[in-house]
Amino acid sequence: MKSTKLLVSTFALGLVFALTGTMAAQNGKTTFDGGVGWYNACDNNQSIVNAPGSTQVNYQQNDTQATVHVVFHNSTEDGSYKLNLEANQSYDAVAATYDLPFHSVWVGQGGNFTMNGTLRIAVDDSGTPTSSNIVIDDDHPLTTACTQ
Repeated sequence: MKSTKLLVSTFALGLVFALTGTMAAQNGKTTFDGGVGWYNACDNNQSIVNAPGSTQVNYQQNDTQATVHVVFHNSTEDGSYKLNLEANQSYDAVAATYDLPFHSVWVGQGGNFTMNGTLRIAVDDSGTPTSSNIVIDDDHPLTTACTQ
């Protein structure tokens, strides 16, 4: 009987800690309309491919740690290319913006190519993502390569 009481007490105490940890977490999942467009790396950057659609951003914060996950899977309007872009990064500090590396693959009739760079995700005080933008500057280069 003592062991049952001890087990129930330990379980209840563990549940209290689990619930307080869950209550402190902030989660925000948002979908943005927009698109991604860039020069086709397989035709010497002569043409631009543009994939309009929605970007899904999932933000999770627990105390001083945060995780950002971004997914963009769309096609060009004429269906000649499909774009798969994903980014995922964990951080040891909570911030208003997060820069995370992304990798994308364009698959289409004019050749397959990759595009790699940096996304900047902004998050408001409530933990809701508010914007998603590709950053291109000296510190955040964007690279492409034909992979035929």
